[in-house]
Amino acid sequence: PLVGYTVIISGTLSHGGQRYTRQQAKEAIEAAGGKFAERIVKPKEGLRQIAVIIGGGTKKETDAKKYGVPVYDNDQFFEMLETGLK
Repeated sequence: PLVGYTVIISGTLSHGGQRYTRQQAKEAIEAAGGKFAERIVKPKEGLRQIAVIIGGGTKKETDAKKYGVPVYDNDQFFEMLETGLK
């Protein structure tokens, strides 16, 4: 579902009562065909980024808005893992 996308996460993910470590989040993204990254970068050809922001007011959220990177919340992220991007 995330093939070709780089996913940047800000905050702590949780699903089904379980909190996800950074490593678990990275593994879930990679299992869905995506790439995990620590920060949002200036757009370049062929780079498709999505940001998962839990909470707000972070530098990652500011950068996402600045560069036009789509932002998703915790629930939307886990839905993406199951059904793909919509």
